[in-house]
Amino acid sequence: GLTGSTEFSDAGGTLRLASRAASLDLPRVFQAPIDVDRLDGSATWKRRDGVVDVRIETLEFANAHASGQASGTYRSARDGPGSIDLAARVTDADATAVHRYVPRWISAETREWLRRGLRAGRASDATLRLAGNLAEFPFVDGKGGTFRVVARASGAALDFAEGWPGLTAIDANVRFEGKGMFIDARSARYAGAEVGRTRATIPDLDAEFPDLVIDGEAAGPVADFLRYVETSPVAGWLGGVTDGAEGAGRGRLKLRLDLVLGA
Repeated sequence: GLTGSTEFSDAGGTLRLASRAASLDLPRVFQAPIDVDRLDGSATWKRRDGVVDVRIETLEFANAHASGQASGTYRSARDGPGSIDLAARVTDADATAVHRYVPRWISAETREWLRRGLRAGRASDATLRLAGNLAEFPFVDGKGGTFRVVARASGAALDFAEGWPGLTAIDANVRFEGKGMFIDARSARYAGAEVGRTRATIPDLDAEFPDLVIDGEAAGPVADFLRYVETSPVAGWLGGVTDGAEGAGRGRLKLRLDLVLGA
């Protein structure tokens, strides 16, 4: 579905895109084709001694989940996938669609957790930085390059594990870096209680059974915490000792969960 014009020779060329209702199929990067409502931009390339240098001057895109723009360079290599230096900014992205756009090397368990777990939310501003030798991607511990996605999310809802009350009204920074995902929430609600700073981390998205660690603290009415116990696996662990319990006043809840996804 691409529409545009091109000029080229054996030494290089230019490409100008003005496309509507296009589809990008990059099977080595994404699990499925990505539909694009609008794709406008221009790029140039040069070929010398068997090496191709590509420069994306500007690329603007939009679909049902987000809109944004990107620019950067790519150089092919005689051996290997080549090197890249790409920067992109996305505005007004739908957080529930994240699982569609993570690279295909991320484990199926993590991809499914993202699909089921992220129930709501918008990212008003997100940035992508991808730079380095693609043979080293995803650049673990910064070796060989940089892979970083940072987004500010609001109004998000996260059902992190079956049987546990989810986090709602999340205002957080979300970061994908190397093989890890990090969610740093400034505020949220958990089982009716106000949650302060909370962190959710998956250190290795590519693990067969990735670890998910959630660490935070909530404050609110004691009655809400008792209700939390009743609606979570904690009630079973306690043998029903809190069944019918009542409480008044305010309290604090420390939350620390270490879960294995897909096990």
